[in-house]
Amino acid sequence: MKKIITLSILILSSAPLCYGQFSFFVNITPTQQSQKIKVSVRSDGNESYTVSFPWSIIEGKQCWLIVFKEGKTPQARRDFRDFIWDKEIDKQTVEKIEPLSANKDGFIEIKITAEKMNRSFVIIDFPHMVCDGGCYYTIDLPEFLKEIKK
Repeated sequence: MKKIITLSILILSSAPLCYGQFSFFVNITPTQQSQKIKVSVRSDGNESYTVSFPWSIIEGKQCWLIVFKEGKTPQARRDFRDFIWDKEIDKQTVEKIEPLSANKDGFIEIKITAEKMNRSFVIIDFPHMVCDGGCYYTIDLPEFLKEIKK
């Protein structure tokens, strides 16, 4: 009985260490769309665009727009989970992190200029660690802008 109790305590105490072990990162670009998230971008004229996608992911996940300051957009990095989970904004790098919510039709719509789109990303994730998070996403807006400008 003592062994069972000790084993149970060890298993239960190690649970917090497994948070996020079952989630993986997906970077959404025009050439790599997700089955769950279909992004569309339309021109509004004057170098302005509307980015939209249906918002019917998993209950509890949220969505943020992260805008980097001019010249501070990371070139290779696309996984920005720590910006959301840590809640610490590097004021030298990040201009703003803005929560997004769906409109009455169930879509997230972002009206954005080309200049700002070139340094912005949409993050879709839980706002904190969870045991099984599935996928977490970044919508790579600079890549969508490059595709439009071709």
